[in-house]
Amino acid sequence: PPSLMFFAIGVYLTVSNRIWLYYLVFPLAVLNRETICFLTIFFIIWKLEKLRERAPALTAKRVSPILLHVLAQVVIWVTIKSWLAHTFAGNSTPTFESSHSSLFSIRLFFNIKELLKPQLWPIYLSCCGFLLPALWVQRRWIQNAPISRACAVIFPLWFVGMMIVGVVPEIRIFSELSVFAVPALALIVYNQYRARVMFANPADVD
Repeated sequence: PPSLMFFAIGVYLTVSNRIWLYYLVFPLAVLNRETICFLTIFFIIWKLEKLRERAPALTAKRVSPILLHVLAQVVIWVTIKSWLAHTFAGNSTPTFESSHSSLFSIRLFFNIKELLKPQLWPIYLSCCGFLLPALWVQRRWIQNAPISRACAVIFPLWFVGMMIVGVVPEIRIFSELSVFAVPALALIVYNQYRARVMFANPADVD
């Protein structure tokens, strides 16, 4: 879906430090889907980890440019979402009570009831191609601080957010998490393979 595309592009532009392109894509991504706000969280994690690589101490002077970027993204997100809420304030929601003049419909109690249905548990496990249990069990093998921290922070925050405003049985709402799940799994496979090669023949590993 377009939301996954925008999220993947945003992650790539963050990692490659193409900030101007990032800010061209970000407003379009907000128009497409509000969950792009989690991209800002990844932006924070990635930039902080890069600062720590250069020097562990995070002073206010070093962190302040990141905070300015976060403020800019929050302003863009809130402005666009508020405009959309005002523009489409008269629209009704077919499944839930309409939330006129608000940014979201609250669906927490509906989702709690849906989580308690055993017949839906296999559907939840299928998120990101059934990768999440494997990522949890093998998480120590990710061995990449930004990706590991992004998974540890964004995955639970995403779940909480979707519990409040999403429809959890529609697992497409978790599709953007594949942007983190796939590289994390690739790192797990690579690092385990590298460890086995090193153990078998240390001379073959740089």
